[in-house]
Amino acid sequence: MLRALQDDFGNPSSVHAEGSRARATLARARSQVATLLGVAPGEVLLTGCATESNNTVVRCAAAARERGRHIVTSQIEHPSVEAPLAALEARGWRVTRVGVGADGRVDPRAMEDAIGPETALVTLIWANNETGI
Repeated sequence: MLRALQDDFGNPSSVHAEGSRARATLARARSQVATLLGVAPGEVLLTGCATESNNTVVRCAAAARERGRHIVTSQIEHPSVEAPLAALEARGWRVTRVGVGADGRVDPRAMEDAIGPETALVTLIWANNETGI
């Protein structure tokens, strides 16, 4: 990241030299992430922040529609997940929000029980930025 900020800071969509260097750096990073995940580089989408990432995943899962119109999540999701879920609900999607225990943790069995054949996406916060759980 430091090298990108200091040396390869150009717009990767630009045709000038700085843009070309930035594009090559971005391609190398995408390839490294793809190797780490065991996928093709074209399957890696790099975003600018967590909010953009969360919105993109929720919206892409909804657009794919390979399954039903049901999403399972928790009651403690970040607003960047909750906002697109609320928008989908307004369009007729069903969203199941699994509660948390007194310890702030989601019961894995409750999540599993909420998943059904119509479930298109399960989205769950990995670590809560406010409670540390």
